[in-house]
Amino acid sequence: MSMAHLGFYVDMKRCVGCMTCQIACKDKFDLDVGEFGRRVARYEGGAYPAPFVYSVSLSCGHCDDPACVKVCPAGAMTKDAATGLVLHDQARCIGCRSCEAACPYGAPTYVKATGKVTKCNGCKDKLDAGKPPLCVSGCRVRALEFGDIDALKAAHPGWVGRIREYADPARTSPNVIFKPRREAL
Repeated sequence: MSMAHLGFYVDMKRCVGCMTCQIACKDKFDLDVGEFGRRVARYEGGAYPAPFVYSVSLSCGHCDDPACVKVCPAGAMTKDAATGLVLHDQARCIGCRSCEAACPYGAPTYVKATGKVTKCNGCKDKLDAGKPPLCVSGCRVRALEFGDIDALKAAHPGWVGRIREYADPARTSPNVIFKPRREAL
């Protein structure tokens, strides 16, 4: 029996841009300045009297049709059939950065110290131990959830699969949904 396909729910109305999720991920993967497994982006716009500012936490969408897997010449990027996670095998990676160029969401990141790429793996080691990913457990405002993508969709009416900052999901079918701010649509 296979597991459900896993994905993220991002509540943009709750996110305060504290970057705890980003820091937890950077720490887990020992990433340097400019290297991200998860990143928090800040957007502002509008004009007086109605300016706006908001943050959104983004990482790998663990796509149903991942562009990174298709272009990896070493077979380092794979799609786990049981969980739907897009996993990266550091030992097989040759550092060509094809996956980084192919991903429309900027998920793979080149790590200068290793000369290879890394990316969010849903904290697979934590999941295997029955715990949530570090970004989710670290989020103090509960803006992130991770689990069966169909269950997340059912639990969060009003979700959307596309916001302005996120490339067209029709390209790769990422398993991430957003509770958007109106400015992000």
